[in-house]
Amino acid sequence: MKICEIMHPDVETIQCDATIAELERLLRQHRISGLPVVSPDGELMGIVSKTDILSRLDLDGSLARSQKKVWEIMTPDILWVDAQEEVAEVARKMVEARVHRVLVYEAAALRGIVTSFDFMRVVADSLG
Repeated sequence: MKICEIMHPDVETIQCDATIAELERLLRQHRISGLPVVSPDGELMGIVSKTDILSRLDLDGSLARSQKKVWEIMTPDILWVDAQEEVAEVARKMVEARVHRVLVYEAAALRGIVTSFDFMRVVADSLG
């Protein structure tokens, strides 16, 4: 099975200069746990997740959500895979990198996103 068969082709993104509060609203609205981060001209800059928010909470448990920007907490290193890669190989890459989402590219263009939840769905479907 190819990764393009289980990916989500509609990828939500967030602008790098959005606030953490805006990020949290988008995550709740779409019921997701992470988003690719793009520059104002649409260039991919990184990826941001709930883990990034939690790991950067201030000691008092707050984060200057109204002031801190997404680019300040995002992870600039992105794991991406080719749309024609095998699902098992992508799963191995995700485990090795200890990430919960990968971006899927084809012909040098972003085509989708795959999360650890997508792999659980594949396993559940195979078990009946």
